[in-house]
Amino acid sequence: LAAAAAVAGALPPMPDSLAEAANAVREEGRSTWAAYYKHARGFDSLRPLSHRGVNDWGSVGMMAIDCLDTLWLMNLTAEFKQARSIVEEIDYTPAGREARSVSTFEMTIRGLGGLLSAHALSGDRLFLRKAEQLGEALNTAFVPGRFPLPSVSLKKQGAGMHGGGGVNPAEVGTLSLEFHSLARATKRPEFDAGPDDVRRRMAATVTLLNSSLVPLSLKSSGGAHPTGRVSLGAMGDSYYEYLAKTAILDPRLRPTAGAMFKAALLEIEQQLLVPREHGRTFLAEASMNGRRGRPAGGASAAGAPRAPSDKPLFSKILKMDHLACFLPGTIAVALHHGVVPRGEGHEEVAEGILKTCIDMYRMTPSGIAPEILSLGPGNTPEVRRNDRHNLLRPETAESLYFVGLLTGKPRYRRAAWDMFAAFRAGSRASDGAYTSLDDVYAQPSRRRDDMPTFWLAETLKYLFLNFAPPTLLPLDGWVFNTEAHPLRIFPRGAEAAGAAAAAAAAEQAKVASLVAQLQGQEQAALEQMRARAAQRQARLAPKSARRYVGRSQSPFSSRWAKRAGSRAPERRASLREERKGRMLEIEEKLRRVHGATRDSSEHVLKAPSRAGARLRQSPSQTST
Repeated sequence: LAAAAAVAGALPPMPDSLAEAANAVREEGRSTWAAYYKHARGFDSLRPLSHRGVNDWGSVGMMAIDCLDTLWLMNLTAEFKQARSIVEEIDYTPAGREARSVSTFEMTIRGLGGLLSAHALSGDRLFLRKAEQLGEALNTAFVPGRFPLPSVSLKKQGAGMHGGGGVNPAEVGTLSLEFHSLARATKRPEFDAGPDDVRRRMAATVTLLNSSLVPLSLKSSGGAHPTGRVSLGAMGDSYYEYLAKTAILDPRLRPTAGAMFKAALLEIEQQLLVPREHGRTFLAEASMNGRRGRPAGGASAAGAPRAPSDKPLFSKILKMDHLACFLPGTIAVALHHGVVPRGEGHEEVAEGILKTCIDMYRMTPSGIAPEILSLGPGNTPEVRRNDRHNLLRPETAESLYFVGLLTGKPRYRRAAWDMFAAFRAGSRASDGAYTSLDDVYAQPSRRRDDMPTFWLAETLKYLFLNFAPPTLLPLDGWVFNTEAHPLRIFPRGAEAAGAAAAAAAAEQAKVASLVAQLQGQEQAALEQMRARAAQRQARLAPKSARRYVGRSQSPFSSRWAKRAGSRAPERRASLREERKGRMLEIEEKLRRVHGATRDSSEHVLKAPSRAGARLRQSPSQTST
């Protein structure tokens, strides 16, 4: 509380006029772009301290692509034209690309999403042509029979990526908004096929797990073991976000994606929330620890839900990433569009989590949030030494915007202003760029030579929208992807309800078929493992039998021989007789030993008297 009071006293107060506050954020957007354009024009990113550009996203001009819509919304016309000229110069066809692989997830949400958003806002078909070129390369990541490849070569178009190993929910479940929007804008339905298959595989995975919360490691073909970590932070966050937003974007997918989000939200509220004082809620992670039990008769039938007793076990991990602060905003958007109903406590959950996210800023001397918040004894918040850095993340600003629109409460605008003022005071470099920080508790903090593209693409955009008129981007017409790129919601026609019902029925049948297929693959893999184990045992059995039979003449030889392998019945009978004879010999030896011991004990009982007689002799006689 003392730190929060000190921060509040040091930061400038929020202007009385919302237009003045919006203009202050706009000027920081202008200075950030100016620093990039001066030192790193055409490069993917800017190093704000060394004043140089780097190509860390495949040389696609990522900063320009990612910031196009921000510059448009802020009405920075000259800067938007500069960004457009950079995009126009870059060749997104395979001939103009490097051979290196890029993240399918990041290139989709930043590159493809940025180009599609710029086209939707400006109507400039240059951006759609570039988006189609980039989409053709990224579409090769969708491989039949498995989740999409985590990374792809834009030059070789898919040939540069490994195909084995597992995947995480965020990287495979955060592609639908962009590819569905690209399919609609280009009238090319082949771009719909990949995300449709991913959604079915995730639905099949949820069915097999009997849980809407999925672990961070999934099998590449679909399904997952009921173990591992569940998180709405890194590697899990945007999977849940895109369930709700896919249902909003495309009315045809509302019954399927919307139902999956609603079920996931209910499990989040049951398994991951930690209530705290004053209406605050901590969004924990969890460890998935197997199942409570299996239904009678073994595995469930294809497509059929498991018994309630077969649900996974969860144990909370009291750790909350700043990334998880996206959830209040997603709940608010889902409530606005009716994906989840009002009046069931979801509003209170969103506001409770958002209060904790605001506390992450107010609890530090700099007024800037750490990367991770933990709970200590008594559920008191604490920040560990390795979690004190800040990467200019946007999630709290995002949720302040959407929850503020939903509730109309002015306190969320004030929190957004405090956040903006703290960033301006603690992260701004001399030339107008912004830097990540090593330790938000240090005064001043050591700066990192790094400015992520999402600082201008997301964080400043959401801070600006907190003070801009709500009519600038009406929620009824737009949905934001996870990189804050607004995409147009598909129109709902008169036949939408019937088409959605038919699509949901067809989708359910395909999911059931996929569940049966995955169960068959798991059973086949299990049978192969058993067959290999049996073959190995058969190869080793003769060697084991030779190793142990005859090795020892002890009474336990037959036990080792029995363990080693097969033996003829007459050999077993012979060994039993041999053992019986040896046992008789041992018993006879024990009887003889027992008799000798008894005689010896009688001798020992008489010894003290003789010893005492010796002790009564003179010391000279007994010294030896």
